[in-house]
Amino acid sequence: MKQKNTKTGFERRVVRKSSRHQVPDLEVIKEISGYNNGREVLGISYMALDCASSQKACKSVKSEISAGSWGGEKLESFCIPLPDHALSSDEEVQMREILSTFKVSFDIRTFGGQSSSIYLSGLSKEMDRAKDAIVKHPLYQANSFYTFPDNWTSTDPSHNALVDVATGSEEFHAVAAKFVGDLPSAIVERVQRVENVLLYKSYQGNLQILHERYSVNGQHILTNEQLIKKLWHGTSQTDPEVVVLSSYGTEKCHSSPSCLWGQGNYFSTTSAYVDRGYAHRSNGLKKMVLFEVITGLACDMNQDRSLLKPPPVPADHWVREKFGEANAPPNLSFDSVTGVTCETRVYITYSTGVAQQYPLYIVSYKTP
Repeated sequence: MKQKNTKTGFERRVVRKSSRHQVPDLEVIKEISGYNNGREVLGISYMALDCASSQKACKSVKSEISAGSWGGEKLESFCIPLPDHALSSDEEVQMREILSTFKVSFDIRTFGGQSSSIYLSGLSKEMDRAKDAIVKHPLYQANSFYTFPDNWTSTDPSHNALVDVATGSEEFHAVAAKFVGDLPSAIVERVQRVENVLLYKSYQGNLQILHERYSVNGQHILTNEQLIKKLWHGTSQTDPEVVVLSSYGTEKCHSSPSCLWGQGNYFSTTSAYVDRGYAHRSNGLKKMVLFEVITGLACDMNQDRSLLKPPPVPADHWVREKFGEANAPPNLSFDSVTGVTCETRVYITYSTGVAQQYPLYIVSYKTP
């Protein structure tokens, strides 16, 4: 049924439950959470026996929403870019028809007639199904031009694995040397390469989009070396395998709002800093992750726990001179924040549902 506010004209669809339901039925919530792809506002009505049971039901629903999960399933957001192709009207209709078969909310955006991105949000299982359908569709395959490291074992769209790096290889020694350079007392026991095809494609797509943002007349004004950095990250209580093999990578929701530069994804220039208390511990070993991070234009600033996102780029910043007065994008903001703590430079990203960083390796090690 529908409810309508006669004063404001606001409408919502309501699912009524009988009086025996004194707490929310999560299956019903799941069902309507993806209804009509988020284009209609929904409500849940409970015909409770008394005021107390009605309040209990409402409190339970609010708790589920605040927790960002429904019956154990995580509420996620994700962006799948098509950096080299702008969907035509017919292609967009085709993609919308595909996505409408899943209980997810979605939005398709096209930028300057040159590229398109598909934004998804919903419960984890439905999100995985929707993403899998997109990346396996011929329309996506035909318009996705990505390169992968030569040493990857597979580039199949569904490939998602950790691969042990041989201890005698140049690859192992390169990663180990970078690690022990800041932590000389450590003994590297294992290096695992992360081969997460979907996440890597999304990361490359977002890097390409950033290059397009910092371009004038088709010429890039910032190089890859200026846009990306290899940085260390600790997952603390969370097993790093869960993070690196997920479809979204790191998310700032795992960070505390009381962190030094607010709630975000924190990365360190040194492994020693992460080892001080952020490395994951399991079976007598410590683990941390080497990420490639799109730091982009980083704002160097003092600690500010109230930060929610990078600040705007000031009018006198050097990058605006690179653009020229007529070419600078409107509302240009920094891409990340950087600062120094414990004599270590750290970088913070604030993106959610956007692959601004890619996990390259998990390093397992021991310290005295």
